[in-house]
Amino acid sequence: MGCPLPDAAAHLTKDATTTSVLFEYDRATESAAYVIRKKYAPYLMGLDGYPIDAVLTVADTTGRIEELKEESARTFPTEHSLHF
Repeated sequence: MGCPLPDAAAHLTKDATTTSVLFEYDRATESAAYVIRKKYAPYLMGLDGYPIDAVLTVADTTGRIEELKEESARTFPTEHSLHF
């Protein structure tokens, strides 16, 4: 498997400041551990030539967001944590 592809990506610019955002719609078809390790970990390193400032995640339930949040806290050191 190569670099994961997000559902969408955008550069947002305001007052000469650009923020790079990835968008993920999580349908809970994979375990939270898999999603964090195989998708979000590469996102934190940036995609090929595309540094990432934020990942906006939408899920069908708040329970799923909590699962991703808990798995992220277990997987990443504090300085690289994801915020949900």
